Amino acid sequence: MNNIILRFGHTVASEDAVRSTNGRAIIGALTDGEVPNVPTVAPTGLPPEIRPVIKELMEDLDCALARARKAEAAAVSFIHNEVWPAGTGDLPGGALLDLLKTVPGVGQVTAVTWLSEVVDHKRFATSEQVAAYCGCDPSLKVSAGKVTDFVRRRGNLRLHKALLYAASSEMRNPVGTLAQWGQSIAGRHRKGGYRKATGALARRIACGLWHVQRLAKPFDTAQYRFGKPPSVRDAPASAIGLSPRHM
Repeated sequence: MNNIILRFGHTVASEDAVRSTNGRAIIGALTDGEVPNVPTVAPTGLPPEIRPVIKELMEDLDCALARARKAEAAAVSFIHNEVWPAGTGDLPGGALLDLLKTVPGVGQVTAVTWLSEVVDHKRFATSEQVAAYCGCDPSLKVSAGKVTDFVRRRGNLRLHKALLYAASSEMRNPVGTLAQWGQSIAGRHRKGGYRKATGALARRIACGLWHVQRLAKPFDTAQYRFGKPPSVRDAPASAIGLSPRHM
């Protein structure tokens, strides 16, 4: 839909997602032959031949979303009715889901995907094994003795995709510790910085999910030392050899 609408000069997606309330209202008005008075809509509207196409695509989207919600509800119900390995014993599914959702960026869909693909945390002995299983283990691509790129192993594609979505969501968190760490990575690379940052963040989220299930405890950001300030001794300038002209 975005691709078709953009061909006629409408940049709706730059401000409002198709599934958002505003996005749906604008697209609905365009398909009804109206021209909403918003900056992202061109004054020419949509041609009559295109409007039925957009309406049909919107109906397909609604059907897909309804199926997704139904599948998610069934999965959550199944998880709640079972006990799952966590810590040194088992936990009810609802309690474990709540713990997993304490990991930054992780919502219900990511937590459900994690449990459906991993099930038992004891499958892995180390966080490195978790990262490799989730496709978050980077390998170096070397040409003529120089590192030219980072190539990530495929791993579990469904889980890897869910983790990348979680990482992208967390990157938009203006106050999150992991988000700020990811943003610092993106800022240090002029080329492909965002991709590198989300990949690194996805690995942290995967390891965080594993540790939460392994310990049966909520995620604790205090365990990380991102951007820890250096320890500086409090002393007068004269004591460290600075002359007056340096002060």
